[in-house]
Amino acid sequence: MARFFVLPVVVILSCAAGSAFASGFQLREQDPAAQGTAFAGVTAGTGDLSAMFFNPAAAALVDGTQFEAGGSFIAPTTKLKNASGTYFLGGGAISGPTTHEDSAMNALVPSLYASHEIEPGVHVGISVTAPYGMVTKYDTNWVGRYHALRSKLKTINVTPSVSYEVSPTLNIGGGFMMEYAKADLTNAIDFGTILGVPGAADGFGRLEGSDLSYGFNAGLTWQATPATRMGASFRSRVAHTLKGNATFSGVPAVPALQAAFAYTSAKAKLAIPAVYSFGITHDFSPEWSIMAEADRTMWSSFKELRVDFANPLKSDSVTDENWQDVWFFSLGTEYRPTEKWTLRMGVAYDKSPVPEVDRTPRIPDQDRRWVSLGASYKFTDTISLDGAFTHIFVDDAILNLQDLGPGTVNYLRGDVTGTFENEVDIFSARMNFKF
Repeated sequence: MARFFVLPVVVILSCAAGSAFASGFQLREQDPAAQGTAFAGVTAGTGDLSAMFFNPAAAALVDGTQFEAGGSFIAPTTKLKNASGTYFLGGGAISGPTTHEDSAMNALVPSLYASHEIEPGVHVGISVTAPYGMVTKYDTNWVGRYHALRSKLKTINVTPSVSYEVSPTLNIGGGFMMEYAKADLTNAIDFGTILGVPGAADGFGRLEGSDLSYGFNAGLTWQATPATRMGASFRSRVAHTLKGNATFSGVPAVPALQAAFAYTSAKAKLAIPAVYSFGITHDFSPEWSIMAEADRTMWSSFKELRVDFANPLKSDSVTDENWQDVWFFSLGTEYRPTEKWTLRMGVAYDKSPVPEVDRTPRIPDQDRRWVSLGASYKFTDTISLDGAFTHIFVDDAILNLQDLGPGTVNYLRGDVTGTFENEVDIFSARMNFKF
């Protein structure tokens, strides 16, 4: 029986859709000001409200009532080169295109933040963000069509939070995360091999599901010296169970296949990983600062993707993932030539959690290196604008999935090999309002 696999792959806000721009399917583009330094030191607090996404205690560094609205336009490029596919039965070549110019889609990902100081040292706030995601799409007849066609997941993360000034040097904060996720994933099914004639009858499968789940975040900032501030934070794991329906088309008129591939409800578990973050910023002078960041994303919680079909004629579909916990490191600097202008730059290294043996065309991820530039301009004491540009260099990602026959995860999908050449450009902007 053909297996229909689901991979969580796109995280967006509302109508936005796009590819993942940090390791795995993580989106860091939540703070245009911090993006200018490649997010170096953001956990220590940057003095702008959207740092609360990375550390809820950072809101205590912002006075009064503030509102921020911004977004990132993300332009990824994912080129597939020299692909080939082979059927398990008979070892014949899978027909279809062996290259794909761009399987990723551009995205506009907005974010919103608000905070109010209800009394001196006590702030309440709320953020609306899209912290994870990617989308990939391939031609319906490409050689890896039995592994993936379209992969899409939308999420909205809403986090009310509170921060408290314990002392002039120590702030703490915490938030309650509510996250909605919706998935839509497709792939081809090789009914020809099931009937003994590989490639003679392709069908298609689609799974749609959604879920609302919960988590929390917490953090602190510490002014170690008048010139040095440190921060630490934790975002909890969010465990989703996506519930929805599986539909199939192109099923041959064979009673056993018609019964096995009938419309059915289905569910799949998706683990959004926990994240530990550490940041530091140091002011060398009134004009110059340097920052550093280290984040540990606990991707090892993503061990497998299991799809449970309500149809008793279809057993669970299991995809081994075996992702690994990884680090993100960044270093940046900030220069303030005048009261109105702030200039930024930063670099980062972002390790991929995906083992090469388990890499799929749904998430053709590899290690990343960031180069970022940014600037802020203060129009008045109450209105300012932030902007940033990032180019991400991504190592070539080797695809090498094997169909090892009955009882294995890729059975009836065939072998598929190839190389992905990836890069990403990100443009971000945000308006800040103080009341």
